[in-house]
Amino acid sequence: MMETAKKPNVKVCCHLPGRLADLQGLGYGLERCQKSLNDYLDSKRNAFPRFFFISDDELLSILGSSEASCVQEHMVKMFDNICSLRLGLDSVNRTIASAMNSCEMEVMEFRQDVFAEGRVEDWMDLMLQEMRRTNRYITKKAIFNYGKVRRPR
Repeated sequence: MMETAKKPNVKVCCHLPGRLADLQGLGYGLERCQKSLNDYLDSKRNAFPRFFFISDDELLSILGSSEASCVQEHMVKMFDNICSLRLGLDSVNRTIASAMNSCEMEVMEFRQDVFAEGRVEDWMDLMLQEMRRTNRYITKKAIFNYGKVRRPR
């Protein structure tokens, strides 16, 4: 680049000795870097398969941030009709997820709070497990209470 700045003529800059080899080496390095990045993103997607529903750029923005709130804008893509998580702080100032909000503003309170700290794929997996556990409990409770009512549908 310094040589190009000294001689801004394109034809002169492109015909300098070794220029083709330099550009080919840079292209090869870029390909290796892109392959490493794709391998890294694939490892994150394999750890939490719902990451397959978002683009590489979106996944990089989630992984590049240390804030748990960065997943909020991508929740609806990863979970059908889940708009956001209710995130807050516990008594020790640790970030927790305590509920899921649907796009219709329905709220499903988790039975147990999930700590939203550490690797995002780990706590998102714990949050998914808690969502399933809570949903299973709510469904069983509804079936039990439905059996108590002795009136026609």
